[in-house]
This record gives sequence, structure tokens and C-alpha cells, in this order.
Amino acid sequence: MRAVLVLVRHGETTGQSSIRYYGATDVPLSDLGRAQMARVGVALTGERFDRCVTSTLSRSRESG
Repeated sequence: MRAVLVLVRHGETTGQSSIRYYGATDVPLSDLGRAQMARVGVALTGERFDRCVTSTLSRSRESG
């Protein structure tokens, strides 16, 4: 049996910029961020996970 840890960060948020850091501010995903997460979902199709842990922020819940 092998143990694997898969980390996925949420997709792009609204107002995304390389100089912004939102931290605990509850900023939603942008349309591009939703598309990015859809592609992650396709890439992970068929994988089995014992546990999924996510932040309570909407961008993370929507990504999960």
C-alpha cells in the first residue's frame, strides 16, 4: 500500500493580481478559477481519496 498526499490550491479569485494577498478575506472564485477547478476535477477523475480537508472560505469550498 502506498500513501499519497495530493494538494490542490483553489483557482483564481475575483480581482486576482500578483500583488494581492487575500488571506482570510472571503473572496470568491472568478469564472477562470471555476474553469481551472473543473480541469482539476477531470484530471483527478478515477482517483480514490480517503479524506478531503478544505478551508471554510467559499473559494476553497467551491474548489473542493
